[in-house]
Amino acid sequence: MDIFRLFGYAIEPQRTVSDEDFVDPEGGSLPIRAQLRSALSKSLKVAEDSGLMTQVTLDVDQGADGHRSSLVRNAVIDLAFRRGAASERGALELARQLSRAMDYRSRDCLFLCAAYREGEKRQVALWIFPQDEAFRFSVGGAQGPDIDLLTEIFSRTSALRKMALFEGREISTNFLDGRVLDFQVGRADDVADLWIRRFLKARTTITPAAGTKLLADALKKTSRADIPPEERKQVLTAAIAVNNMQRQSWSLEQVAHEFLAGKAKEIFLAAAENDEARSAVFRLDRPALARRLNTRTFQLPEDVLVSAPINEVGDDKVVEVIDDTDGERIRIEAQIVEERLASRNA
Repeated sequence: MDIFRLFGYAIEPQRTVSDEDFVDPEGGSLPIRAQLRSALSKSLKVAEDSGLMTQVTLDVDQGADGHRSSLVRNAVIDLAFRRGAASERGALELARQLSRAMDYRSRDCLFLCAAYREGEKRQVALWIFPQDEAFRFSVGGAQGPDIDLLTEIFSRTSALRKMALFEGREISTNFLDGRVLDFQVGRADDVADLWIRRFLKARTTITPAAGTKLLADALKKTSRADIPPEERKQVLTAAIAVNNMQRQSWSLEQVAHEFLAGKAKEIFLAAAENDEARSAVFRLDRPALARRLNTRTFQLPEDVLVSAPINEVGDDKVVEVIDDTDGERIRIEAQIVEERLASRNA
């Protein structure tokens, strides 16, 4: 893709500044000279080839008309597809958002917004380059070797640099996901939240296979734990609801907050190894979930086990669960299709 727009802003931390005292970052549209074009192209390639890019999904607000929006998504689309002042407003809105996300622990930085195009497709790269100091040393001067201290520079190779990359067409399903380069991802302190959570308003994502496995394992672990009967029902409800709802993307935190409570919620969330895994968004692989959570098993007196497909348990289903004064009971009424003997581990 070819770069066709570039905006730059000097960003100062203003997270603790009131709305009345907030000052817009200084900057605007930049000329795209050959040397700068080459440097940004190399930086983008290094980021994409680094193996350190993290998938993220933007948090969006969905209106009654089904339209999904977020400040970052709207601004990125304006920057990439609008013309003139509208495009620059998108870049400035991103610069404002970044300044509001940074506090005193963050250095002043250079924020670059680069837009690329190829036909109807657009790519937007958002960069932070931290302010630094450097020595300029020369040996060929008339007075012999010389050295200068340069202070108003921004490091293109610093480990504190960050990048976010979005691409797509101007349609409702595009620019909801992106990739980021952030060497501080995974750190436990609040500084690591700057780029992804506070600026982009996004969450890290994992693959559908890994996320679905994590969800299934957490549900199974919780269902086997020593929890009250009403919380065990919540686990079953969660498994059925997640599988049957039209919603495509989930995180463990979302499932826990919407369906679980008490001890069941604690055990379910503890199944993930860290906060990042709990909040990571993934696209649900329904066939894989069905394979991993395909049966509900009941243990009856005298070591009798009854297993049934999870969607065939409930009111007016093949297997009914009845609340009785002595506890829960099951009732099964169906025609026998086949009868087999098998070992317990068959």
